[in-house]
Amino acid sequence: MLAPSPVHQRLFLLAHDEYHGFRPRIHPPTLNAGLAGALLIDLVLAERIHIEHGHMIITDLYDHSLVGEPIADQTLTTIRARIQASAADPLRDQIRALGQGLYERVQGGLVAASVLTTTRRWGITRHRPVEQRTLIQAQSILSAGLRNTQPANLAVDALAGLVGVLGLHDAVYLGAPGEVQPLIDQAMVRVRHQATGCCQAVPAIITAVDAAAGDLTTAVYR
Repeated sequence: MLAPSPVHQRLFLLAHDEYHGFRPRIHPPTLNAGLAGALLIDLVLAERIHIEHGHMIITDLYDHSLVGEPIADQTLTTIRARIQASAADPLRDQIRALGQGLYERVQGGLVAASVLTTTRRWGITRHRPVEQRTLIQAQSILSAGLRNTQPANLAVDALAGLVGVLGLHDAVYLGAPGEVQPLIDQAMVRVRHQATGCCQAVPAIITAVDAAAGDLTTAVYR
């Protein structure tokens, strides 16, 4: 089973500006890549997949049990179905493929889980947290991890790494981006120190998200 608050759910919440209608802080295709990476990290932490030579591998081909979180289960099923066809693709390309339409699916999953609520006014549909404390908790957990005021936690440090490569520094209320980045760099050092066994894939996933996000940013300006 995954933790009660998987990395991809926390990333989704942090990627939205609560002071401006809970709108995404970054371009949705880039956020899709980040969410795909976060889901892969969730599956790695659940020991369901690992990375070998830059490619996703199902840890146990005979284990068809569910992970316990709907979006993660869908992602695992997708990986299992396309693993042969995509085995030669670079990890960043696999992340981009997994990310297609992921924003809407994660958002729908959070609505179904009563984490987000849907409102419609003047023909415009908006989503917001049902309880503001849900977002505050995600921010507090990340801030505590960055300040290193809690025991090292690979999920939290990996979340910090994703926040860094996606440029979501404004979601961290610990100072200006230039002050936050050194804290994220320290979190990435902890990620590499904690990454053993299947979890060795975590730094590679964050690096691949960085590459995929860079590709998408470049495409916007072509």
